[in-house]
Amino acid sequence: MAEQRDELVKATFLLPKSCVDELVKMAEAEGSTENDVLVKAITTLKLLEEEERKGATILVQGPDRKFQRVLLR
Repeated sequence: MAEQRDELVKATFLLPKSCVDELVKMAEAEGSTENDVLVKAITTLKLLEEEERKGATILVQGPDRKFQRVLLR
């Protein structure tokens, strides 16, 4: 079954220049659009918050192979 896409809604936001600059860099690095990067960030944060609410611990493993806990709030 094909994935159903949400309706697109035009929105305007005021963001700090540093965030916009980073957004542009991220989009360029991924070869995608700023909109795609924002959607990815929102869906990723939603997933992490949902898992944390269920009691999961979010970890990041550094190059030294040590783990650090990610605290979302």
